Amino acid sequence: MKQAGFVFDHIALTVANLQKSMQWYSDTFGFESLRVFDKPDLKLRGGHMSLGNLKLELLAPYEPRPLPEYRKKLETDLMTVGTKHLALRVDDLNSAYEALKKKGVEFLSEPNTGKKSTHIFCRDLDGILIEIREEL
Repeated sequence: MKQAGFVFDHIALTVANLQKSMQWYSDTFGFESLRVFDKPDLKLRGGHMSLGNLKLELLAPYEPRPLPEYRKKLETDLMTVGTKHLALRVDDLNSAYEALKKKGVEFLSEPNTGKKSTHIFCRDLDGILIEIREEL
């Protein structure tokens, strides 16, 4: 039996303020805005963005609920069922780290080197975890 050829399409994140978050992802990582939409039946607005082949959908409910504090810490978020983080790869983590610090990005630790990669975690405007990694 032939299986369907699945290809990754996008990841969606729920944010508190669509305009601010789209601007932040654009200014911070270089995402490009593709389109904005409104879904009154779902009581949310949304926007599609892209970074290379990665597509990001940001969803902003008319009445957003903030990310609980325990989801803002890596140690406790890893114990919670659900999506954990968005990961972006760079060629030079130290340069990216310094550039993002200058932009005011909040990091959870210093870069951590493992066997196959060096990585670090930061947060977006709503506290959503983002991993920045460099393959070794």
